[in-house]
Parts: sequence; C-alpha cells; structure tokens
Amino acid sequence: MAMNTNKETFDTYENSKIIRKGVSAMLRVKNEETKIILCLESIYSIFDEIIFVDNLSTDRTMLLVEKFKKENDTENKLQIFTYPFLISKCGTEHRNTDAKSKNSLVFYNNWAIDKSSFNFICKWDADMILKNEYKKNFHKFLKACQNQNNQVYTLRGQTIYKDEKEAFYTDTNEVNDEVRVFPNVREIKFKKAENWEALSIPKTFSIKIYEPIIFYELKYTGEDEFSHWTSHDELVTKRKRLEYKNFMAVKSKDFKNTNLKMIEINSMP
Repeated sequence: MAMNTNKETFDTYENSKIIRKGVSAMLRVKNEETKIILCLESIYSIFDEIIFVDNLSTDRTMLLVEKFKKENDTENKLQIFTYPFLISKCGTEHRNTDAKSKNSLVFYNNWAIDKSSFNFICKWDADMILKNEYKKNFHKFLKACQNQNNQVYTLRGQTIYKDEKEAFYTDTNEVNDEVRVFPNVREIKFKKAENWEALSIPKTFSIKIYEPIIFYELKYTGEDEFSHWTSHDELVTKRKRLEYKNFMAVKSKDFKNTNLKMIEINSMP
C-alpha cells in the first residue's frame, strides 16, 4: 500500500493534475500510533480523499493505517505514501535547511499537496480529532467551499491534554486558529518562514473563519509532543509557549498559574 520510494518520485512537486471536484485531507505523520486511528475514524466519512504521508515512523503507525485501510476503506479514499527523508525540525534546523531540500518542511508539505487529486485541500494533523457533533455541518461546509476558488478558510481547535491516568484537561483560553482549507492551485504553496513552513496566500484570496471549534488537538503527557522542534527553548510563539506550559503542568500535576480544568470527553469517535 505504501508507494515505491524511487528517486524520481521525489524530484519535484510541480506536476499536480486536478481531476475531481472535492476535498482532500492532507496528513503528514510521524510516530502517531496512539492517535492515528482516532483521527482517521473521525474524518473518514467527511473527506473525498485522505492523503496519508508517513515520514520515517519507527512505531506501529504504518501497520495500523494499513490495517485500517484493509478493514474500513471500502471507498478507496485512503491513499498511503511514504516520504523517506529526515525532515528538519522547527527552529534552528529549519532555518539552516534550504527550502528546496528534500529535508525541508517546505518541500515536504508541498510534495504532500501534490499528491492530492481534488480541487480543495484541508491540512489535517494526526493529533486532530473531529468532534462528532460537528461532522454533519463540517461536511456541508466542505461541500459549499469548493465553489469559492478565491477563498481560504481558518479552522478552530481546542487543545486537550491527557495524563498518564487517562484524565483529560483543557484550558478554555487555548483555542487555536489556523488556515487549513484552501484551493489546490499553484498560487497557494508553502514557503519558508523563520521557524517553520508557512502557507503562502496571494493577496487576491480572502481568508474566512469557520467559527465553530470543531476539533480536539490531543497532547499526551506520556509522549514527547515537542520532538519536531530543535529545542524547547525555541518555542517562540505565544501559542506554543502556552501549550508547553500547560503540557508540563498536566505532566507534573502542578496547576498553579494555569487555567487548566479536568473535563469529560464525550464526543470521541
């Protein structure tokens, strides 16, 4: 099911041919065995295609995804790819890596875009779980946005922390917005920002916010949730600093100077 990783496959990401109207979910994944099935179960019915790109996972991620495809993918939505180059981490490593390098976050993300065969893309992550109560409306939204080729859309998610006893915590202030839904056109690609890759959106495109908080972003204290950063000291944005602070608070059970509350999760798939 994984694609052949011959040299020619990775020489370019400029050969997209849009053949269908719909929305491709684009997942770039590494070592997400504890979350990937929750993720896939939550979005399988929503998207027209799921582009799954594994980047050198050393855990059971690929085995689980291939099993999921065999047992559940009756519509052949799930397309599995392997990207066999070590990706530079956010921060210093990223700054020191040329955007045209196959080790660059920029090249990696644009290569994944090129695998999408529908006219819209939704950038999804393996730790994002679509909330059950929003599935129907989100599906309708995705159907409608396909006709708006000059617009991109921001999605909103709530960060949720799970401790070693499987208790869940959240900070109601930690709702993150990010442009995640966009037309699959040459004008929109990732470019190199200072510490990570950033979506380049032409000025002729407008940005609209899809208001509901539609997904959980899961962080488990038993895992290294910041392994894609060169150093914890390089978590430079307000969003990442709050995430690290809350992650460490849940891990240490020291909730002083936080807004974290224990919650019940009732809408997991």
